[in-house]
Amino acid sequence: MINTMEIKALNCNRYALIDEFVYPLISRYNLHIRKNGFLNFEVSINYYEEGYRTVMLSRLILHKLGILALSSPLKIHHKNFNSSHCFVDNLEPLTNADNVRIGRGGKYRGIFWHKERGKWEVKIGFARKIFHVGYFHNIEEAYQARIKFCEDNKIRAY
Repeated sequence: MINTMEIKALNCNRYALIDEFVYPLISRYNLHIRKNGFLNFEVSINYYEEGYRTVMLSRLILHKLGILALSSPLKIHHKNFNSSHCFVDNLEPLTNADNVRIGRGGKYRGIFWHKERGKWEVKIGFARKIFHVGYFHNIEEAYQARIKFCEDNKIRAY
């Protein structure tokens, strides 16, 4: 198991979790939270003599490990949907289309990630109505609830 550590944002009392072996690579950068209220951790770096640029902590980590260029158009997906967990195993570079698909529930239709609740939400559209099935802790529970709802209501929405 890889050891992890917390690093604190300068502008608030929030912490990001990173792998210990990554810390020496990023320790010289100041970590802060976006001013627009999103819990995204960012760092300001001197970008190739062009001045300073703000990048996401997760992108900087993958850049320092040689996995992704800073200017890459790929998005960084946090596999556990928690942007403060910047473990290397939790970060995955994706195209924008793939990132949107995963953020909406991935392979299952009608299943979406509800950011405020931190749970998977199931909604089914049928007969010009939207039925809210519920919120679930994992995507497999949500999928099973969706199947059960469709069977119980004789909806062919698989």
